[in-house]
Amino acid sequence: MYLRALVGIISLAVFGAAIAQADISGTWMLNGPGTESDILLSAEGKRLQNEYELLEDDPSLYCTPASSSRIWANPGAPIKIEQTQTSILISYELFDLRREIPLGDESALTDQPSTKNLNGTFFPEMGSSFASYDGERLIIESRNHAYGYIRTSRGIPQAPSTTARRSVGGGRRYTAYHPYLYRRIDIRETVSA
Repeated sequence: MYLRALVGIISLAVFGAAIAQADISGTWMLNGPGTESDILLSAEGKRLQNEYELLEDDPSLYCTPASSSRIWANPGAPIKIEQTQTSILISYELFDLRREIPLGDESALTDQPSTKNLNGTFFPEMGSSFASYDGERLIIESRNHAYGYIRTSRGIPQAPSTTARRSVGGGRRYTAYHPYLYRRIDIRETVSA
């Protein structure tokens, strides 16, 4: 009995310390333009980019978020993050989006998009996501995207098989992988809470 109580107390202390280390709750804002790696598009990725017309194809012209990368990179738009025991809640001022991301591994991933607006409309362009902690960093992985654009200014495409990983805390980083459109994109952005 004593051993069980001791194990329980130690487990709670370790869990509590982990949550305290990774507390990213608050309002975040982009501090300036980020940097990105060279984008090595495949032939299909280049074709999609060449067909892109900013003033016709940018989803934001129709009040639709282009991608999670595009929403995070909007200068001057606050992003509020709240942590619960089971999920990460993100409120984006742009388009009044609300995102609920379960904490766990990829078994927490569903086919339903993680993001909806205040009217309850879901946005598959933002993907389905799950989150986990790596030390003081929150890692958000998104999959199952609708076709969209990681960068609307240059028409960098995303597709259903794109896998995107965002790291929040200790500097922010966005990495996307898509075997048919590009090998890998690294985008580094500086934010403050």
